[in-house]
Amino acid sequence: MNCCTCFVEAKTPNRLPKGWKKLPTGELYCKPCWRERFALRAVTIPVAGPVDGNWDDLRKALEVEWRAATRLANRLVTELASLDPAAQRKAGDEKIPSFKLPYLYPKARAWEPSLGTAATVAVLNTVGAKYNADRYDVWWRASKSLPNFQYPMPLPIGAANVKIDWLSDTERVPVLTLRLNGERFKLRLRGGPDFRRQTEAVAKCIAGAAVLGEIAIYRKTAFGSHRPGALAKAPGGGKGFQTTIMVKLPMWLPKNLSVKGDRVLELFTGGETSFLRAVLNGREDWVLHGDHVKGWIAENDRRLQSFSDDQKYEVRVRAKDRNGINGRRKSVCKRFQDRMSDFLHQTTRQIVGYAERQEVAAVVFDATPGQDYFPHFPWFQFLGLLAQKLDEKGIPFTKRVDVVEDAA
Repeated sequence: MNCCTCFVEAKTPNRLPKGWKKLPTGELYCKPCWRERFALRAVTIPVAGPVDGNWDDLRKALEVEWRAATRLANRLVTELASLDPAAQRKAGDEKIPSFKLPYLYPKARAWEPSLGTAATVAVLNTVGAKYNADRYDVWWRASKSLPNFQYPMPLPIGAANVKIDWLSDTERVPVLTLRLNGERFKLRLRGGPDFRRQTEAVAKCIAGAAVLGEIAIYRKTAFGSHRPGALAKAPGGGKGFQTTIMVKLPMWLPKNLSVKGDRVLELFTGGETSFLRAVLNGREDWVLHGDHVKGWIAENDRRLQSFSDDQKYEVRVRAKDRNGINGRRKSVCKRFQDRMSDFLHQTTRQIVGYAERQEVAAVVFDATPGQDYFPHFPWFQFLGLLAQKLDEKGIPFTKRVDVVEDAA
């Protein structure tokens, strides 16, 4: 076996070495060539409904799988902790002992026989990776507690156990085929102009130009949605709320490695007059103000301060009586975070689209600390999304001056 790009020969001829990847079309890539030409991204699409069957059957199957996966995940964490030698740390120990994950598949099947085999293996891998990542902080530094999975845990299913295709030759609507609670379901995913980017990624996966990873099915709260979903309640009962069933599809997507020009796009914070300025070849081409976002931040700060003021001084509300106001605060924060997330994705996509259209060789971000148009802003998330989207297009990204992010 040889890499189709650099022609290096695999050291294990009978199986793929670690880090090597194979496209559905048959091309083999070594780890460096794969990372150079492909980027791991995830697209999230709501479930529009089952193709065969009805919503009641789908909801019941998902609830059974979610309950079993959550119970199994928490029990696996307890089992791994009981077997980990680092849990019995002695005074003379200077290094954390190594821990090889035990083979727990037979026990997992006995604990949760209702969970499918594919989901069981996926939960084992998810919990094992999470436990290994946290065990140093849990047992050695004592800075974390053991991982805890709350219902409904996102249901992981390996790529080998799902199939994604179009609804028909004429209807380019994504359809996901998988097994839930022992039954086979065909889930029709949302499409249309609002999901153009997600549909393009799915099209590459169906055509064999991209590789699908381990998917996850979960639910999220829906505000004012008229679409079918799952009705949920808080643990212990309470008022029901509507949720939307979502499917997360991680994929290795090909990067755009076309030849770029020699110009550099520079991004500057706008100081007191604007949010961002784009300078190309010394000429200011684009100014983004974002006055509406400034209003969002001010209104959110005011409402959070009002919640705090209502619980001060002579109120002395007991903990169990604060559930109502805490629920309203959580709802306000969730809406604000969703708004900001949409703004960050839209803005970074505009910047990347402009850079691609101008065929720039690189993008440089220059920020002067202390000159921020917004009272506080998630700069770390903004720059992370910008770097991610530029990497998909094969455009290098550098930061000239780091932004000091406001803790507020």
